[in-house]
Amino acid sequence: MCSILLLKEMNSPKVRRRKRSGSVPVYLNVYDVTPINGYAYWIGLGVYHSGIAVHGIEYGFGAHDLPTTGIFQVEPKRCPGFKFRNQL
Repeated sequence: MCSILLLKEMNSPKVRRRKRSGSVPVYLNVYDVTPINGYAYWIGLGVYHSGIAVHGIEYGFGAHDLPTTGIFQVEPKRCPGFKFRNQL
């Protein structure tokens, strides 16, 4: 019964549908925190840092030398203090 009501509401002229303007690729960049990851990675272990890249800017959280705390932004694949490993 609920699904029928929901369908009726969606087909009602009062409901506005948002037009999709397009999609933007979002990437997860993974970095090695320690050189030991070169060996530990192959057995499924390691210590990693990550950042989200969108619109040509990468956003990360914590673990930086900036005088502020929280979220920071850098050039994608170039997070200072870490070695880039992979982009998903």
